[in-house]
Amino acid sequence: MSDKCTECGSIENLKHGWTNALYCSERCERLGVASLHAGMPGGPSPYEGWVPSHISREIIERWKESEQ
Repeated sequence: MSDKCTECGSIENLKHGWTNALYCSERCERLGVASLHAGMPGGPSPYEGWVPSHISREIIERWKESEQ
């Protein structure tokens, strides 16, 4: 069984993301993290696709590294 992106199923450019799941892109990682946070207690997320700022910075840095 091959590894694949948790969000879209792609098998290329995979990285372990903030949730330790495999993602193929910054977009897929953001979708996965936003979904996780939307399911947490404490009220709704401020907007669809919301990710806390400290996690957002970490995601940006992780995917920026792969562009270099």
